[in-house]
Amino acid sequence: MTRLDRVMSALVLAGVVGLFAGCEDKASSEKCGDGVCDPGENWSCLPDCLPPCNYDGVCDPGEYRYSCEDCYYTCSGNTGYVHDVIVSEIFLPTSSIEEGENGIDLDGDGDMDNKLGQLINVLAANGLDLDLNQLLNDEIATGRLLLLGRIRDSEQSNAFENVGLYRGEIYDATPVFEGDDSVTFAPDADTNLFTCGEWIAPVLETSPSIFRISFPFPGVGELSLTLSSFQIRTVSDPDNVYFDTSAVTEAGWTDVMVGGGLSPDAVQRELIPFLTLYIANLMTRDASAAESLATTFDGNCVVSEIPGCEAVVSGEGECERDTSVDPPVITETEVRCNDLLTSALAPDVDTDGDGENDLLSMGFRISSAVPVTIVEQ
Repeated sequence: MTRLDRVMSALVLAGVVGLFAGCEDKASSEKCGDGVCDPGENWSCLPDCLPPCNYDGVCDPGEYRYSCEDCYYTCSGNTGYVHDVIVSEIFLPTSSIEEGENGIDLDGDGDMDNKLGQLINVLAANGLDLDLNQLLNDEIATGRLLLLGRIRDSEQSNAFENVGLYRGEIYDATPVFEGDDSVTFAPDADTNLFTCGEWIAPVLETSPSIFRISFPFPGVGELSLTLSSFQIRTVSDPDNVYFDTSAVTEAGWTDVMVGGGLSPDAVQRELIPFLTLYIANLMTRDASAAESLATTFDGNCVVSEIPGCEAVVSGEGECERDTSVDPPVITETEVRCNDLLTSALAPDVDTDGDGENDLLSMGFRISSAVPVTIVEQ
């Protein structure tokens, strides 16, 4: 079996082919299949851009169990006993200190990797007042955002549990998060998509995988992100403030870390369009924010190596200052090529060991999750 055959078989079995099907960019899609991983294709184009695998028998950073036989081991599949929880509170870092306490060590250097706090700080300082923790936890309390955690025990010797985090929906009543709620999976929840892990209560560890996670935002829609090196883990660092409370037991989850990284391609395809919509939504609702955001983004583009920003001219084309309407329309190019965001959205971790950062780290903490009954329809 060729390497491509192995990759495609693994992807199909894992149920993740849909995450990488086709290139978004027309120019890139015309080159997809030429055997060269061209700029803009990334892993969205197979077989040109295969995830790294050196076949040395060691699962190195950047190698994934879905695509590299170095990382193959058996998950329990969908036949073991399930342990289900519903997330009752989450926490996103909003400062550099909180970044160091919440997230996943993606590159194995002993430090938490999470650039989300920096991004939130930059946006908040320039008019985009994001109280994401309040917003998302309000969504949880009202039942509009239901996150379900599932651990399925292995029925095989020397095998690992599978662990997943999925969107749910109200079944018969809005959850009260006391351990006796009944919910159902959202129609688009792919429960065949999971990461392998080992659970020896209270410790949970999972292997790096590729996962897609979504959050709803009122008035904007869903933010859906494809995370590489995705992991769900309890805290293993005794110096971390959550070391003593981080646990996964039959009684629920407390202070469990979730994280991964966005490839530059995922930043452009998924994060930038969402930020553009969110900015537009806020500008129509808040006059003071609109003024600040217009000053920050309208017409303000800078030349950079970011795709689409190599030759932009401030005040021209997609970067032209908009005086036709109030508030002005902020384009994706103005967000993508904004000087303030260039650093905040730059990759910060090197997961493939080539000396260049390849992922923008993202992470959050599941503060609490309680047992739940999932009614599978």
